[in-house]
Amino acid sequence: MENSKAWFTCNIDSAYYKADTISFCSSMLHLYQKNCCHHIEWYFSNATKFNFSKTNICSKPIISTIDSKKSSFKIKTEHQNNGVIIKIKTGWKVIHFKVISIYQKELSKNGNNAHFIKMIRIK
Repeated sequence: MENSKAWFTCNIDSAYYKADTISFCSSMLHLYQKNCCHHIEWYFSNATKFNFSKTNICSKPIISTIDSKKSSFKIKTEHQNNGVIIKIKTGWKVIHFKVISIYQKELSKNGNNAHFIKMIRIK
């Protein structure tokens, strides 16, 4: 997912787990701009593996949780006729997403840019 090691998505009302469409951003600044307290982070240790954490940035102190049994996932991309499919292996289960867009956006006037990836959950 681009060259960023960390990717974030807002998790209001458990959207990460429930929503059909999920957007990740390479900058936490985007979450602050959206007033998003709860978010999910994928932190990539390499091109095929990431660590998963849940964070509440509005609490004092900031609370971040990592489930050591469920925090490290394998990721694989496949190019198919209808686009790019992302497969995430979570133990014995595989979750599939289809990439629908990748874009860059300026987050502030002083040149802070971020990359975004928007995906649809394949059921």
